[in-house]
Amino acid sequence: MTKPCVTILLIEDNSRDAQIMQEALLEAKETTFVVEWVDRVSKGVDRLTQGMVDLVLTDLQLPDSNGLQTVTSIREQASGVPIIVLTSLDDEALAIQALRKGAQDYLVKGDIQVYRNLLVRSIRYAIERSRTEEERTRLEKDFAAAVAAAAVADRKRAAELDEAYQELK
Repeated sequence: MTKPCVTILLIEDNSRDAQIMQEALLEAKETTFVVEWVDRVSKGVDRLTQGMVDLVLTDLQLPDSNGLQTVTSIREQASGVPIIVLTSLDDEALAIQALRKGAQDYLVKGDIQVYRNLLVRSIRYAIERSRTEEERTRLEKDFAAAVAAAAVADRKRAAELDEAYQELK
């Protein structure tokens, strides 16, 4: 049985942090992670235009973007791609704001052993939540179309019944 393959765009300007994240993901047993690393949001946005990215891992403090603008810039370019914020800022208020801006999770960089398990689990959950949201949106559109079609059919049937009633008079 082959392991699922997940393409991750890592946006991180600290090469040591990027290396730690890549090593943590390489050790995952149930999933193969292909990590593409860039050190600027602008480079990440350029890469996202090419498609084929399953998830974005990003720091908030980058040379060309700071704070929540980082999440906003990525979200504008790739609305359907889940984003996980990885930062050294342990700030719950900022975490909540990042989630409101479209991030799936907010992780504080830390101990590699704990970090590895948390990071892999967070990635899996973020991708699944994103897929579930896409499916929910598709089902809502299908349901709205079915309701509209049923309303048209009901009006047509009502008109036919009215016509038949008028003929009986």
